[in-house]
Amino acid sequence: MPLAPLTNGQEHKLPRSLTGNRPGTNFPMIPEIVIVNADETQRRDLVQILEPRHYRATSLDSLKRLEAYLRKKFCLAVLIDLDNLPADQRFFKNLKKMHPDVCILGLSERPFHPELEEAISRHFFACISKPVDPDEIFFLLNSIPEQPQSRQHID
Repeated sequence: MPLAPLTNGQEHKLPRSLTGNRPGTNFPMIPEIVIVNADETQRRDLVQILEPRHYRATSLDSLKRLEAYLRKKFCLAVLIDLDNLPADQRFFKNLKKMHPDVCILGLSERPFHPELEEAISRHFFACISKPVDPDEIFFLLNSIPEQPQSRQHID
């Protein structure tokens, strides 16, 4: 959840799911969003949208790197560009099977992806049209359930 600027004496109130301390620190965890896009400029633009709002943005250029990254780390959501990555139904089914608590947000210039219809309807939290509207991204990120158990799981 994005954190508003603090005024004198205020503390950020994070959801319980995000208040666990990182090993060796007393700092709360910052929600991490993974951006997967083959276009470096688009990745950089998304990072610049997310980081000022207190999200940690990790930028990856391929689906293989996403799979490897998620084996080691947890993230709140994955923003996947559907226009320039070779993802198919099976990829998204396996991704949700291996990482059911990760919310998938698709990004696309196209209003419809018939080749991904089932994956989008079953495994995606939402799809966002490009060019990206920052308010839409933050609305959707704020809508992600705080507790992983309450998120939709695949059959």
